[in-house]
Amino acid sequence: MLNIAVCDDDGVFLAQMRELLDRDGRIGPVSLYSAPEDFLEAVNAGAGGELDAVLMDISFEERPSGLQCATALYRCAPQVAVVYVTGYIDYAQHILLEEANVAGYLTKPVDAALLGRYIDKLMLARRARELTVSVRGRSLTVPAMSVQYIESRNHTAHIHTVSGETLTVYEKLSALLDKLPEQFVQCHKSFLVNMEQAERMEPRALLLRGGISVPVSRARSQQTREAFFRCLGGKVL
Repeated sequence: MLNIAVCDDDGVFLAQMRELLDRDGRIGPVSLYSAPEDFLEAVNAGAGGELDAVLMDISFEERPSGLQCATALYRCAPQVAVVYVTGYIDYAQHILLEEANVAGYLTKPVDAALLGRYIDKLMLARRARELTVSVRGRSLTVPAMSVQYIESRNHTAHIHTVSGETLTVYEKLSALLDKLPEQFVQCHKSFLVNMEQAERMEPRALLLRGGISVPVSRARSQQTREAFFRCLGGKVL
């Protein structure tokens, strides 16, 4: 189920959005915030790890704007998608200029059918961020970006996560790569790596966070280097 928050200083609108979202069986309990500061505080306290998207008002009286809030959100929880909601159409031209994970734009009053289409879009994005594997006969789903690298060894794939946990599965690297987002690259015949975890590119290795070194084969050196600098450029921007 999707975890969605709504941030708006209009209490009536918050109640209306909760009612609309509660009708959709794909959405869990909806979190409501009347101030952007309260929303960001909750995200920094850990709520961002469970959140898929926020419906964010753009204009708040005597407070940071929704655009500013979305930029701050991107810095601490870039995976959380933002759907702007406002009654002022003239804001639209500024939306894509901000650094934020923008998934859409709705005007008030919100059209239920259009909201449903955005929920469809968010559901697809969520599935792309998840990796489902079979571990000891049990289906297990983990956030794709929690995977640091995957190593093929002894006819099994060992999935190493950023938390230090290792999952062992009977799948080929090629099958796992097909399930993972574009940040993952096969840098060696026996290794897949999450380029978001790469800190330095060496002649025959990638140095990951935590001092982990993953080999890079000669045959895959060029594509790995290109992926590394493409990812690095995205972080700089």
